Amino acid sequence: MKWLVYISLIFCAGVAHAQSIDASSRSRQLKIYFDRGFIHKKKDSLTYQKLFFNTFPGSFATFDEVFGYDDKKGAAPLYNEANQYTDKLFITKVVKVNVKARKLIHIALNGKWDADAISHFQYKLHQFVKGNFATFLAELNKVNNAEIESVWKFCFDVESAGYRKKLYEDIFNRLGKNQAMIQILFSAYKKATSEQIH
Repeated sequence: MKWLVYISLIFCAGVAHAQSIDASSRSRQLKIYFDRGFIHKKKDSLTYQKLFFNTFPGSFATFDEVFGYDDKKGAAPLYNEANQYTDKLFITKVVKVNVKARKLIHIALNGKWDADAISHFQYKLHQFVKGNFATFLAELNKVNNAEIESVWKFCFDVESAGYRKKLYEDIFNRLGKNQAMIQILFSAYKKATSEQIH
């Protein structure tokens, strides 16, 4: 019984602490959780995978601070490990799909294309959306229309016009008769296309 209480406290502390730490501290914690959860697996590896998920950035700005690249500041703390860590976020099974979808939506919110870590995250997000469309849509419907448009715009904010168009058509076809979402989707597509042209 004490063990269950201890694990619960770790999870709760992990969630609360993950909200308020700087990029450097978050990066150090992620390295530990990544190593213990996915590389040197032991009996408690699932606990560390959960901590990894909870500590993983939950907003676009935080994601960029931990994994991105700034022309003035240089590489973020986990720039070189970004793809490995992002891949684990998408494949981990320690959280339900809807919880994962919610986190991905919040990372995508107000996101903007950039090379390397961000474009890799976008690609993995596209795969997730296609593979878990109903769940993703259900979670997306929990935010307001401006936020929904922001998430779709981030999805379409890619360099390749051909890829963008194909992705848009794929999502459009999956929406069926959901006219409200189709309107938001189209607006996001137009904005992303316009920004990529300029």
